[in-house]
Amino acid sequence: MDEKQNNIVNNNSERFLEEKLEFEKLISGFSSKFISLPWTQIDEEIDNSLKTLVEFLKFERGTLLELSESGDDLLVTHQFAQPGIRLTSGSYSSKESVPWFHSQLMAGKTIILSKLEDLPPEAVIERELASKINFKSSITIPFSVGGEIAGALGFNTESFDIEWHDELVNRLKFIANIFATAITRKNNEAKLEQLQEKLKAENIILKNEITQDYTSDNIIGQSDTIKYVLYRIQQVAPTNTTVLIEG
Repeated sequence: MDEKQNNIVNNNSERFLEEKLEFEKLISGFSSKFISLPWTQIDEEIDNSLKTLVEFLKFERGTLLELSESGDDLLVTHQFAQPGIRLTSGSYSSKESVPWFHSQLMAGKTIILSKLEDLPPEAVIERELASKINFKSSITIPFSVGGEIAGALGFNTESFDIEWHDELVNRLKFIANIFATAITRKNNEAKLEQLQEKLKAENIILKNEITQDYTSDNIIGQSDTIKYVLYRIQQVAPTNTTVLIEG
């Protein structure tokens, strides 16, 4: 190898290491940001993160899917596509429309397709659909919450093939878990806030009912003695003290 070739190899190696380090920093940034982020900002940050990943890794589209309540569909909740690349919406993977694809994800299996020919013979419907669109390469990584499949993270290209090497796949799986944790926290904190608001509303209603039921309107009298008794009742009313009125 001459000096020129040696310099090219060295430059390529240095560039690879720099990009690898930058990718690690990117992942670390995602992890720390989602931990401290208010739950109301998580959806927006997932959108930003997908955009960053697609642009950094030079993919053409990134998609986050969440399982429907029925469990029959994986629905697109977040997506970013490069200019000129179509956006998808609604049901991305349903039990009816893409049975093989759906069954693989629900079984917790990562689907890696470097080219259309990587689809197995049993994926008849998926092969037919892929041949009708601009499909080149894709990876779809399912993620779990509480031991149950809750969604998937996918990336794909329409104009060039990708060889999905193990190191990249493992990093993308790690990112999928970061998103899964963030989504779980968002859903839990949203439910908690809704519950707190419901309890506050019920508490106000209960207080109003108590006020209406236990007023002094039925006590007849305008004498100073009666007024003093009512005054004393109002003083102890907020407490748990038992009061006996005699006379």
